[in-house]
Amino acid sequence: MNIAGYGIDVSHHQGKIDWPKVARSGITSAGNLPVNFSILKCIYESQSHRPDERFEENYRGCIDNAINVGIYVYHASASLADPVAEAEALVRTLNGRRLHLGIWHDLEDKSLRSAGNNAIHQMLKIEDEILKSHGFTDIGIYCSKYWHDSILDKKYLKDKYKYWWIARYLKDDLGQIPPESMSPAKYADAWQFSSKGKVSGISGNVDLDVDFTGLAAAMAKDLPKSEDGFTPYKQGIKTVKVTNKLNIRLSPELGDNIIGQLPNGAKVNVTEISGKWSKIEGWVSTNYLE
Repeated sequence: MNIAGYGIDVSHHQGKIDWPKVARSGITSAGNLPVNFSILKCIYESQSHRPDERFEENYRGCIDNAINVGIYVYHASASLADPVAEAEALVRTLNGRRLHLGIWHDLEDKSLRSAGNNAIHQMLKIEDEILKSHGFTDIGIYCSKYWHDSILDKKYLKDKYKYWWIARYLKDDLGQIPPESMSPAKYADAWQFSSKGKVSGISGNVDLDVDFTGLAAAMAKDLPKSEDGFTPYKQGIKTVKVTNKLNIRLSPELGDNIIGQLPNGAKVNVTEISGKWSKIEGWVSTNYLE
């Protein structure tokens, strides 16, 4: 089973998250796997489509700790009733911010099943037109294996959506990766393999995910590019300020060639972190960044 990265998906249900600890210690229930990405709940589908109360701090926590970010929207009766209001609320909440792993339509609520596939298709069409008009072009479908196999109109949706994220757990889910025979890699880009994961920095259970295909590189086309043409997968993008005159070196080694210098107070984009070094166009000491 090819794996490009491991991740989590979270909402207000996880409470306050210690993101530095998440980044340091990772997924403990599955062998201390690194958390490369997180899919965040962004808005409610009801209650005037208000933002998830933890979205802002979760987004900031991921960016500040070099964890790639995507968002999901749970669709239900209010989504069907007014998809325009929902999409516009999502656009307002996102406010143009970067998403390494795009936007995911969460299709699982019983109200969608009752409404039928034509209603689901119409809701998605209206929302996608609004999202894409604001530059959010990387959009995928999240659902369970049962919904994928038996509820949704796969022929219609697979013609419209390139990216799929499938939920499938062991019967005795303990937060560990199930056997490869359960993997949906043949028909999906990502797999939610547990709802009972344990992650340092998060109280209680959390959903655990696998990225099979390198979604951050594939979906983050609008992000600054690294030297090889792709946004670094394991590291996020964050803007920091220099706190002292700072040498830029060719590699993360103190004795390597100096290729430039930054003045005190300069603002730079960090694209990768290696130990005590941060990468901009070259490498600088993280000790002098804030």
